[in-house]
Amino acid sequence: WEDGLAQRDILYGIGYRQTSIVGEYKQPIYENFSIRYRLGFDTTEVETEPYSLARELMYRENKFRASAIANWEINKDHQLAFGAEYVKEDFGLKAEGKNNTFNYRMGDKKDMPIWSTDMFSLVTEHQWIIFDKITTFLSARMDDHTYSQPMFSPRATVVFTPTEKDTVKLMASRATRTNV
Repeated sequence: WEDGLAQRDILYGIGYRQTSIVGEYKQPIYENFSIRYRLGFDTTEVETEPYSLARELMYRENKFRASAIANWEINKDHQLAFGAEYVKEDFGLKAEGKNNTFNYRMGDKKDMPIWSTDMFSLVTEHQWIIFDKITTFLSARMDDHTYSQPMFSPRATVVFTPTEKDTVKLMASRATRTNV
């Protein structure tokens, strides 16, 4: 019980509206080497529909993403990609056109706290076509996030394509994610 509300009143409908824009440019450097630049922005508004005694909740989240990935075709059997990415996320922003933003805790009329995160990433992947039907991928990702220690995520994959319609993948990876 909080402010006279039962826990069952926390369950209510949620709707959201998302707007995204992405721009991409591929810059050829040499015949077999290029860099792909990408910028993106997402904004998501969340709105609850109150039932019973539950109060309305409205807030907005923004995400900005920028990356640069180089692609190098070493020869017909080997390709290498490497680059960097930056992601900035803002949470608890006021929803557009709304005067009130209530905290996610029922009955708390304080504004939802505004907070943000930054993540810097380095990525790389090597592709080797061993035979027409067998390809390997070795990749790694290093993430440095505001609320965690740097995280390293390697992956190795073997892809077998016995027919045009069939594909078998064997993958080993160690992935880590932020708790945010």
